[in-house]
Amino acid sequence: MISSSTNAKTILENSTNISTKIGCTFEYNMNTLVDNITISGTDIVAANGAKPFKKLFPADAIIKSNRPLGAGIKYAITGDVAQDSYRNPKSITYPMTFRTYFPGVDTTYKYYLTAKSTAADITLTYPKAILTNKIIARFELSHSTPSTWTIYGNGTQLATGSITETFATLPAKNYNAGTVTIHYNGTSWTTTEPATPSAPVSLTSVRLTASAVADKYIGIIEFSPRWVVDVSDRISLFSIAKESSTGADDILPIGKVSANSLSLGLISYEDSRTVQSFDKTFTLMHQKYICINKYKLNLMLNFILQEQHLLIQMGSMKNLIRVFFIAIAGQLENMAI
Repeated sequence: MISSSTNAKTILENSTNISTKIGCTFEYNMNTLVDNITISGTDIVAANGAKPFKKLFPADAIIKSNRPLGAGIKYAITGDVAQDSYRNPKSITYPMTFRTYFPGVDTTYKYYLTAKSTAADITLTYPKAILTNKIIARFELSHSTPSTWTIYGNGTQLATGSITETFATLPAKNYNAGTVTIHYNGTSWTTTEPATPSAPVSLTSVRLTASAVADKYIGIIEFSPRWVVDVSDRISLFSIAKESSTGADDILPIGKVSANSLSLGLISYEDSRTVQSFDKTFTLMHQKYICINKYKLNLMLNFILQEQHLLIQMGSMKNLIRVFFIAIAGQLENMAI
């Protein structure tokens, strides 16, 4: 179902001719492409010198690939669980903005935690230069919400600000809760996504800091530099199969599950190519050709009208497919799928 502004509906009702063009972008997570990343952060140290949280909330968790889209999965710590914050998971309604679970050494999903009343300061150092034009940081807001954050690249401040993506008022759900995203627009880093991906910059380290919260822990889910590449001009085949019953609210505690599928074919005839190799790809062709493996594909859905890009969402395929629609005649406004 398509919802749109009154002006957009009027244009469609007037039988305006519209021509569409399919396109997409690839988003490479540099943390999954490079081996031997050094993660430096402050561990929680007990009075006897022990580090009781090192295996429960390890710093290297923030570079793992199994990261949720946003906050909402809290692991219980003595003194950090509010009274009556637990609800029976068998009940029809779970009247909480997040769920509380027991942490464990063998738990598959983990995140990083600072000491109580301590500012977050964590650095990723790479053994080789990485390419990035987008950086994502995700905070577990069920513990606390820092008032400010700052992201650095090669020791230089890239951007700073406050967390704007917070838990939504129930029953609404914000899947981006706790997420901070900055983009490189060709000249500077900003929280505003550019109309088209810019050329990436080369970095060997990225650093994330966040202000301390009194008597609270700070949880960090993910910190990852990304490289977004537009490959629209190389598409030879594009097909999407989506469950008709799937909606944006189809959610499990950890994430979404559906039978949606995407088929994409790429082709390139150019002779001049620039090759950029990383540890976990056979070759990653930059500028002229893109070669990906199964866990490097991340497509997003986008909407282009007369040189303007408007983000649209496609049910539970949101944040997975980017489709470009170009209007030949007329002008559509604020469309969403």
